[in-house]
Amino acid sequence: MISVSILTLTNRKVSSATGWGAVFEAQTKTKLPTTVPAPLLPVIDSQNNSEDDLPDAAGPSVGGGPGPDTAHSAMDWAAWNAHLKQTLATWITREPVTHLVVMRIVMTPLVDLMHVLLRISSHNWELEQQALYAEGHGRSFRIIEAASGRHVEAATRGLHQLFHDHPQALPMKSMTLSTRNLMFRMLARSLAGLQFLLEHSHTGFPYRLFLAMRGPEEAQKILDAEPCLRDELSSIILGRFNTVEKLCGPDCQSILECIAIMADIDIATIESRHAATRRVISARSVQTHASSLEAISAEWVLRQHGLVKRDFRARAGWKAKKGRGGEGEGGGRRRKVTRKRTVGGGAYRAFLHIKSAGGIAWTPEKMRAMAVEYRQLSATDSLYFKEIGRLAVTWFRLLRVFHVLVVFYLFLYIMIHYFTP
Repeated sequence: MISVSILTLTNRKVSSATGWGAVFEAQTKTKLPTTVPAPLLPVIDSQNNSEDDLPDAAGPSVGGGPGPDTAHSAMDWAAWNAHLKQTLATWITREPVTHLVVMRIVMTPLVDLMHVLLRISSHNWELEQQALYAEGHGRSFRIIEAASGRHVEAATRGLHQLFHDHPQALPMKSMTLSTRNLMFRMLARSLAGLQFLLEHSHTGFPYRLFLAMRGPEEAQKILDAEPCLRDELSSIILGRFNTVEKLCGPDCQSILECIAIMADIDIATIESRHAATRRVISARSVQTHASSLEAISAEWVLRQHGLVKRDFRARAGWKAKKGRGGEGEGGGRRRKVTRKRTVGGGAYRAFLHIKSAGGIAWTPEKMRAMAVEYRQLSATDSLYFKEIGRLAVTWFRLLRVFHVLVVFYLFLYIMIHYFTP
C-alpha cells in the first residue's frame, strides 16, 4: 500500500492547478520581505485523505488572515498576532494528537542518538577513557567513535524498524492512509538527514584515517581507498606511511593518537558554555537592569584568565603574598575563627584521668606513651573505660543543663524584684 501511495505522489504533477502543487507555486513565486514573518503553510487534516479540502493557493494560510502576501503590503502586527492565535486554535480543533504521536515515534531513535553523542562529547567520557588506559585496557577516542559509525548505524536500524512496526499509542481512528504517508515522509527525511549530515562525513577522510589505530586489517582498507577520496591531512600521512607495517608502526600510531586526543568533532562544549552565559544573563537581569552580553562575556574571560593564572602558579610552586584580608595578592575575606566546643567525658579522657591520679607531668613524650598504652588495652579494660566515659558525658550534659537553669532563675529573680512595681 505504501508503494502505491508513493507512485501516486510521484506521478502527480506538482504544477497542477489545485492541491499542494498550487500552494507550492504560490509560495515560491511570492517574495516576502525579510522583516515580516513568512505565511503559515496549510494544515492538513489527518482524517481526510483527499486534497479537495485544502485551502486555495491564493490565501497565505488557513482561514485567510492579514498575513503579508506581497513585498509592499502594509503590515498590521496586532491583526497578524490575532491571526496566529486563530490559526493555533484551528490547529488544536483538528485533533493534532495524531501528528504528535507520529513525531514522538519517529524522534525516539534520533533522541537516543543525540543522548549518546552528547555523552561522548562530555568531559566525564574522556575521564572514563583515561581511567581505562591507566588500568592497562584499551581506550577509545571521539574521532574513532565517529568514524566507526556504530551509533549512527544503531539509529538507522531503529528508523528502519519503524517502517515495519505497528505504531504504538496511535488511536484507532488515526489508522489512515494519510497518517501512514506522514510517518513514511518523516522516517525517510530522518534517514536522509542521518546519511547526509553524519554518516557521509564520518565514513570518509580524515575520520576514516584514524581507524588505522584498530589494527592491520583496518589499515589495509585505508590504503586500498582511492587517493582522490583523501583530504590534505590523510594524503600527507599516507604518503609518508604507505605500507601496513609503517601505518601500524609506533611513529604513525603516536601521531594519530596525539591528533585524536586534541581533535574536536562537535561544538557541544561551546554550546553548553553559551547556554551557561544565557542563564547568567537571565539570573542577573531579575528585578534590576538587564546585563548585556558584552559585559557577561568580558567577565567570563577575566574569570577564566584568573583560573588559568592560579593553576599555573600552583603548578610552578609560587606562593601568593598575603594581603590585608588574608591569603592572596589582593587579600580576601577574613576567615571566621570558631571556638572549639568543649565536650566532657569519653573513654580516652577517663583513661588519662585515672592514670594521672598520682600527679604526672604531661610532656609530649608522656602523651605519646599514653596513647600507645591506650591502644593496647584489652577488651575488658577498654569496655571499662568506655563505660566510665559514657557516664562522664551524661554528667557533663546534665551539668550544662543545670547551668542554664541557674542563669534562667537568676534572670527571673532580677526581673521580679527589681523591675516589678
